[in-house]
Amino acid sequence: MSILTSRQQTELHKAILQYMEPLLEEEPETLQKLSRTLGVDSDDTIVPRYLEKKWATVLRLQKKILDLENETDTYKALLAATPQNVAAKDRSDWLPSAATRKFATASTQYVTAVSIHPQLPWIVAACADGSVVAWDVAAADPTVPIRTWHAHTRSANALAWSHVPLSLTDKEEYVLASCSADLTIKIWAGDQFRHVRTLTGHDHTVSALAFSKSSPNTLYSVSRDKTVKVWDVVSGHCLRTFVGHSDWVRDVDVVSGHVGDFLLTCSNDQSVRLSHDSGAGLAVSVGHSHVVEAARFLPPSAGAHVDAYLLKNMDRFPYLSEAIVSNADYAQLGFKYAVSAGRDNMVKLWLLPPPQLRANRPPQPSVQNNAHAWHIADLVGPQTVGADTCRPSKRAVSL
Repeated sequence: MSILTSRQQTELHKAILQYMEPLLEEEPETLQKLSRTLGVDSDDTIVPRYLEKKWATVLRLQKKILDLENETDTYKALLAATPQNVAAKDRSDWLPSAATRKFATASTQYVTAVSIHPQLPWIVAACADGSVVAWDVAAADPTVPIRTWHAHTRSANALAWSHVPLSLTDKEEYVLASCSADLTIKIWAGDQFRHVRTLTGHDHTVSALAFSKSSPNTLYSVSRDKTVKVWDVVSGHCLRTFVGHSDWVRDVDVVSGHVGDFLLTCSNDQSVRLSHDSGAGLAVSVGHSHVVEAARFLPPSAGAHVDAYLLKNMDRFPYLSEAIVSNADYAQLGFKYAVSAGRDNMVKLWLLPPPQLRANRPPQPSVQNNAHAWHIADLVGPQTVGADTCRPSKRAVSL
């Protein structure tokens, strides 16, 4: 008994007769006998090359089914390898249990920095030999770089993407900034990473970079020459230079508030410094016993959890008060807490004192706690902490 309906059987018979007709062109009797057997006539209307098209469609569907089955098996394997307590959490809290993909560089030197494109699925890495490598994780083979180029003559130390497209060429594009031990900062534009500008002015190794969110054309850089420089990447001019540390400045982070940009820098002098983009020093965090390699502002969403903990456990922090923790000035500043990581194997959490805000003047150093940050907690990390990243979602710090 056929599983086809009468209409489907008729269509199939027509397709068979249509397919056999050119093959039996020299055997008309055989063709007529086949027509009588199938109960259809060669003059019946039917889509041209109907049987071949149906057959090709079946093959394409079979291939698609196999691809989907392989993809499903991959997802099942990933889920099976994920601990249940991680899988059950909200996606904003998720942390990977292990690396799912590795990207090999052509360089024999170690990787010094990694940055992700603000919109596209691109990963860019800087290497100690001065080369920069870019991958497209959505490509057919994401492990093959989309471009590798020798960006600097010495170690490339840091990378930073602009937060929005900038007009450095004939069209607006996201730009990538790289800095190096060759004393330069280079700007690369577009999907081809065209070199559009070189910023010079530092007298020693350039350690780190950060773009401003409130002023997209503004780039901040820190260096072993102990300075912080403010650049306009469109014009290429250095807008401002100020000294905030007594030794090599290792890292910089930036947040934008109602009264401008605030910078968090750390140094070989074992301190973390809060500054305003005007160059004014606002507060200092002292407590590390070795070089401080990285410093980051804690996102407000993460700071809310710290607030709740402090207000619930004020007896553990006799040097704090509810008035300090609940200070409304932090809302317009854009920052409140910070984390720092150093070679003393420690990650420290700080409550930054709010600066004095006066009309028509840059923020002034805080009068609270002698302009020193309040130490909240220590996290003992690996032997050396090289960098840290605060997850904007909630309460994770990646080392």
